Amino acid sequence: MSSTEIYEERVREAQRIIAEIAVPHTTSAALNYDFIAASQSPSFGQRWGEEPAAVACRDRYAKSAMALFQETTALTRQLQSLQVTLGKILQNLQEADMTGEESAQMINDGMGAAESPDQRPKPPRDHPSSGPKVPGPR
Repeated sequence: MSSTEIYEERVREAQRIIAEIAVPHTTSAALNYDFIAASQSPSFGQRWGEEPAAVACRDRYAKSAMALFQETTALTRQLQSLQVTLGKILQNLQEADMTGEESAQMINDGMGAAESPDQRPKPPRDHPSSGPKVPGPR
């Protein structure tokens, strides 16, 4: 078995894992986060109470769930883009002798096109990745 055949086999396996495992899991997680965020509305149920602290906690919980929904949705798009790029690499490997370095560059180029940093959803102000904490009203 040549190195190109081994590489093709690895690319096919990566595509299979993305299609059969990764994308379904991230899609399911995104839908769960969306449901969790939507189910925190006052009309869905009064499980949080109406006190200011309870309402603030509910709102923060819903915002966090929505941020997770946005992140997992973005991850799903990136995985789908990677799967398409891997398909192009496989096609190029079969049509011509593409080197490992050329295919790695193609992956980097494809992932960059999938989502630039400016397109990423912004986390809520109180999300850990949003920077230093700013004290809120008490």
